Amino acid sequence: MSTNSSLNSTIIYNPVCDGNPNAILLVTHNYNFDTNSSGQYNSKLVGVFYDGAHWQIYNEDGSTMALGRAFNVLVVKP
Repeated sequence: MSTNSSLNSTIIYNPVCDGNPNAILLVTHNYNFDTNSSGQYNSKLVGVFYDGAHWQIYNEDGSTMALGRAFNVLVVKP
């Protein structure tokens, strides 16, 4: 069970970007071995959006975000 993933997205909880709609996020897939789910990475195209409090990473095709997926996130504060 994950507390930050729902449907096709996962919420980023981090004080660097929480509450900051002007933050710039660059997200890439993390290709390290994933021990939480059959050793696969998220192979879907992803995007980011701000939900009013937090940034979220989502699968562009609308497919469910599998649990245990990891991403590299760079946050730039303008």
